Amino acid sequence: MRLLALALLPLVFCAAAAGAQVEDGNLHPHIYKSTDGRYELFVNPTSRTGAGPSDVRLSLDGKKLWEKRFSSTFTIAAVANNGNSIGCGYSGGFYGIIPSEFVISTISNAGELRGEDRTPQSPGQFIHEGPSPIGREIILDEPNDRALINVYDPADHEIRNGWWTYQLSTGAKSKVIVPKPFANPDQCVRVEIIKRAVPETPLSLVQWWNLDLSNRWGHWLLGGRFELIDQTGKSVWKLDRPDEYTFPYEIKAEEALCDAMRASGAILRCDEPRKFTIRDVRAAKAITFEVKKDRNAPSRWSVLEVSRVDYDSPIRQNANGSAAIVHNYNARSLKHVGAITIGEPEPGLIPSKSGIVAVGRGVSSRRFILRKGPAGVFELSLADPFYGFVNAIPAPDVFDLDSAPLKMTHIADEYCFIAGPGKGENSGTAAGFINMKNGVLLQLRNLPFSGAMALELTKNRELVVLARKISNSMNSAALFKCDLEGNIKWSVPEGDLQQDTLLFSPSDAAVLSNGDIAVVEASGKDVKLYDSDGNHKRTIRLSAAWGREPAAPSAIAADENGGFAIHDAGGSPEFIHMDAAGKVIREFSPKFKDGRAVDARTMLYIDSDDSYCLAGENDLYRLNAKGVVEETPVERRSKETLRRASAVVVDRKDRIHACDEETGSIYVFDLSGHKEWICKLDPGDRKKPIFGPSIMTTDSECTYVQVSDSEVNGDIQFVMFYKSKRVGKSALAVDPIEQTSFSKPGDDGFWVVGHKKIYLLNKKWEVMHETERNVDGDWLRAVYCAHCAPDGTLAVYDGRLHLYNSDGCARASMDIPDSSYCDDFAFDGSRFVLVRNHENNNPSPRILVCDSSGKCIFEFSPPEMKTIAGAWFVKNGKELLLFDGAFTLHRYEMPALESAGGSK
Repeated sequence: MRLLALALLPLVFCAAAAGAQVEDGNLHPHIYKSTDGRYELFVNPTSRTGAGPSDVRLSLDGKKLWEKRFSSTFTIAAVANNGNSIGCGYSGGFYGIIPSEFVISTISNAGELRGEDRTPQSPGQFIHEGPSPIGREIILDEPNDRALINVYDPADHEIRNGWWTYQLSTGAKSKVIVPKPFANPDQCVRVEIIKRAVPETPLSLVQWWNLDLSNRWGHWLLGGRFELIDQTGKSVWKLDRPDEYTFPYEIKAEEALCDAMRASGAILRCDEPRKFTIRDVRAAKAITFEVKKDRNAPSRWSVLEVSRVDYDSPIRQNANGSAAIVHNYNARSLKHVGAITIGEPEPGLIPSKSGIVAVGRGVSSRRFILRKGPAGVFELSLADPFYGFVNAIPAPDVFDLDSAPLKMTHIADEYCFIAGPGKGENSGTAAGFINMKNGVLLQLRNLPFSGAMALELTKNRELVVLARKISNSMNSAALFKCDLEGNIKWSVPEGDLQQDTLLFSPSDAAVLSNGDIAVVEASGKDVKLYDSDGNHKRTIRLSAAWGREPAAPSAIAADENGGFAIHDAGGSPEFIHMDAAGKVIREFSPKFKDGRAVDARTMLYIDSDDSYCLAGENDLYRLNAKGVVEETPVERRSKETLRRASAVVVDRKDRIHACDEETGSIYVFDLSGHKEWICKLDPGDRKKPIFGPSIMTTDSECTYVQVSDSEVNGDIQFVMFYKSKRVGKSALAVDPIEQTSFSKPGDDGFWVVGHKKIYLLNKKWEVMHETERNVDGDWLRAVYCAHCAPDGTLAVYDGRLHLYNSDGCARASMDIPDSSYCDDFAFDGSRFVLVRNHENNNPSPRILVCDSSGKCIFEFSPPEMKTIAGAWFVKNGKELLLFDGAFTLHRYEMPALESAGGSK
């Protein structure tokens, strides 16, 4: 436990090191102010991480004194009341994984670089820990002409956590102060989190973490200590708070309070002569102390409490983990003026957006399938041999289905045995029999395993389970055989690589046709065979059997002749079929008939005719002996009907463009739901199913569909159609990650919005403008969604809303109402519609209608919808169109902006 805490604490403070201007992995431009507020030091990084140079400007009373480019970038800095400044940064950036140089620079008020102290960094000593040393905080002690930089350096065991001191007037480095407040290192982890110079004294006030690992009451004691130290690091006063931040039964409250302590600490004020104020969390008080020289001993100091007032911290109020306050705006009911159906699934097909979570084998090649539908609802289904559905029932509520793995196997008739993680803390494994006709679950209790990796039924109607052992603190795996009541008959534990009869890093197991049990090992890259009594029979070295080194053997399935097939994730070929003797029969990487690769996400089964069944993210596939998909449900349906929409957009002529996920075809509908035309891709246009493509439409009735991402030669691949006619294929050489494209009204130019960059291109696809900053000069964070208004204005959302003019220049930035979030939005140049699904676990979506400044005008919840997957203004802003993520778009009448009403 102590080692875990020691490993985690450096990570916490590495993240907090760069100060308030580092957000979401970006080092934003920042203004540092002197204590009297007259001097302002503006630091503008040239890169997101602070690697490389920066542009620095110093102003006095709002008037620029100088502006220069320096070779390094401050991640934290401080400016004195005389304009001298000091800061620290990293030549490789604060985000660096590879060690670079830790750079401390002092700059005069005339812009001269007085000193530059460079220290090579060492690699991190813990998992995910970055290089060190790092600077965590800068404290100015102006009366003594010095700056103190709190430096964390775990590689230096003598210093580790010290304060490097520099003379402001010359930039010279002086001694390193290393306070040591706690005498018993075995009981406490000591890290100071904040330090302040006490005005008109040579003393500094330090707040320390004190993490007591003695495990009293079954919980760590997390508290702090306030300490005054002199210029040599000697302590002159202490105030202990050993359990100040401990909430044993309120984990969220404790986490929220600790986050507040890391962000701003409990030193509330330290700006009055010889005084400081600290926060007493337990008593909810702000306590002020005065520091005086001891009359009887001039070398000593006395510290007296001079006031105690109530302190009502907003963070403390929310420390119980309660949700942020959600304002209630003027609620309105919009008139529902119709629904548009753009497609529907054929009977027996997996519905749109239904991610397959688990697959279990049934009788006569039937499959039990656990899937997650568009509204996040889990269903358990029984599929026929051709992978169409027989029936579907709600999944049992006792399972934590978002924390797969979950395993299933057929027992008899319509009964399925299912095992997986249970709901609630310390619930372990939930398991039992479910009747597929009525959904009734007969649950088993007290199973001695958790985290089932494999679940199979033997011919003697016994269960073979590969799972984690509950009682073992090392969380090792074991192979179990038990009866249908959960009584264990035998088990094979996990050992090490040298113990050939035991398991080593197993990943899956299968019961062979002769009754033996085959276990495939991911790390050992072997297959171990056990008889029906759990005795080890032999081990097959896959590298020797295959004649090559396996990549990551992850799954195994038995055939009807004593053999088995293995899924070698990341390997080439990906599937290897072996006979009972361990000889390779065939190997293949699954493909469609047109040569596209099949993305096999979950399991493999071998049917009696030597065909294979693979489960992808949304479909089941039947493959022949060569590994080619014989037929999918998509191939059996009408080619003229949309069955699974992976993306929907609405153009400026109010036409709906929906991309079929499997075929890639674009189906175009009008607002009445009438299908106008289909844009069909050629067989060579795509190599795999298209998930969430970018569809772009122009005023000249051209449609572009993105068929690949930047993995293809670093370019984005588009196929262009004029109405239903395919007219060509183009590549766009930009470097976004999650790109969305929007055409500009009138000129056939378009926007490409990447993960953190925005490009403006002309109709020749030439980049005319690019940016990765907003109007404030801050870097764009991860862009979630974007929309282009009829006048060409682009709006993007990255936690805030940002507007860009039609020429690409940033125009405005604004916070959204409640400073909360939105899943999507629509924008027509004068109004925003912000979509919030399942806010505070509310099953109904919530929509906020705002003006162009982000002020909420009114809100409404459409009763016809459970989830909203897209929003658009249509009919010149007179209607709002909302997509449910499946096959239906709902139309609502929108009031005029001037008569929409006010907010409360």
